Amino acid sequence: MSFPNGDKYTGDYINGTKTGYGTYYFENGDTYIGTWLNGKKHGKGTFTWITGDNYEGKFFNDLRHGDGKFRYSDGSIYDGNWREDKKHGFGSFCYGNGSGYLGDRYEGDWVRGCRHGKGIY
Repeated sequence: MSFPNGDKYTGDYINGTKTGYGTYYFENGDTYIGTWLNGKKHGKGTFTWITGDNYEGKFFNDLRHGDGKFRYSDGSIYDGNWREDKKHGFGSFCYGNGSGYLGDRYEGDWVRGCRHGKGIY
């Protein structure tokens, strides 16, 4: 399916709605490969931004939700829990310096995208 805005989708449909497995190519160069439910990213998938950032993990209702790993274009990596598109719960964040070297690391609790609670830096 090609859309008027330039986006493209290849995959499963049920009753005219993206449901099942498919690949969505955004006009801006971003891509999503994974499962869909009622037209929204849902279940396991990989979202890759044209910037080089990449998320691999679970989605719920179009948002990162559940276990997932986010690789930033500067080499940083967050591996842990997400809720409503934000780091939330337990996770580890390894800070990159852009050259592939992982330096400082935080492992612990997150609340709505911020380090919060018990953790080790």
